[in-house]
Amino acid sequence: MIGGLFKYGDLSTKIRAMKGKMLTEYDYEQMMMKPNVKEVALYLKNNTYYKEALKDLNERDIHRGKLEVMLYRSVVSDALKIAKHLSGTEKKIYRYIYRKLEIEDLKKMLRTLATGNSLETLDRAGLFVSRYSRIDFDKSLAATNADELVESLEGTNFYGLLRPLVSSTGEVDTFAAEMILDLYYFQKTAKQVKKAESRTDQLLLEQLLGVEADFKNIFWIYRAKKYYHLNREMIFRYLIPHNYKLNQKTLTEMIETKSIEAFISRVEKTYYGQIIDFAHERVELQAMSFIYKLQERSMRQKPFSIAPIIGYMYLKETEVLNITNIVEGIRYNIGRDNIKGYLAGVK
Repeated sequence: MIGGLFKYGDLSTKIRAMKGKMLTEYDYEQMMMKPNVKEVALYLKNNTYYKEALKDLNERDIHRGKLEVMLYRSVVSDALKIAKHLSGTEKKIYRYIYRKLEIEDLKKMLRTLATGNSLETLDRAGLFVSRYSRIDFDKSLAATNADELVESLEGTNFYGLLRPLVSSTGEVDTFAAEMILDLYYFQKTAKQVKKAESRTDQLLLEQLLGVEADFKNIFWIYRAKKYYHLNREMIFRYLIPHNYKLNQKTLTEMIETKSIEAFISRVEKTYYGQIIDFAHERVELQAMSFIYKLQERSMRQKPFSIAPIIGYMYLKETEVLNITNIVEGIRYNIGRDNIKGYLAGVK
């Protein structure tokens, strides 16, 4: 406790102040009642701590894509703001935690090229461009096809992962690339977690990473069976080799079920059976809400540990996702009650 207070005391106080500025239930209610994206953006700019993030917003030309970029930029800004206060092992662990921001950018670029669009259509301000990254974003964004994009990653770990996926025609299987990038994130992060100097930090990180991996594996098996009809070997190939409550025996039993109904029945008998309802239209939101509450509890119970650092970033990313879901809900006029069903961590 004393060691944690000495190491994390000042940063914990800063993060507590940052968390205190986050959106409230009242803010969400106000946004859900707005008639369009412009009014949501103006509410955020004039009434919340997003004032700084949206200071350059052109109020005469507000559209969903631009708002999302500016919100995502605030996530990146907070990530780097926290990184400045870390050093040693904690900084290395944290670097892997926000490494997923880089991975999401790579996925975004691969999807853009796969749909025949130019990377010039991407707003650079919405990418995780950081001095901590080894990706040469100038070179990557100049790529005109997947082959050139992968070549731009030479000198990074991502190059070795993606180079074998480039076909003779210079294309990349986007599905396989995204799965491999996710596997890389979990494997590298889990390895770094074991180096945590504090046993408290190590246990916290193993739990949080393990829960996230468990959910990823459940949803992967579900999609593989329901939509892709893949054989067991293919499903096993992309399983994340990390867990919290799901051991290899349980995962194997899930994979070997003969029907989607049998798979759901097997999931219901696990630790996550009361958390996931596959009848829900966006079942992943249930997992996000569970992890959100887990992160909040860890932040509250272990204030002088790495919990507030990791927890804040998860809460921030979820908050931005909630805002974008509200905007989408308003855009498609699905109504306030239905919109609320698409928000994670909101009562």
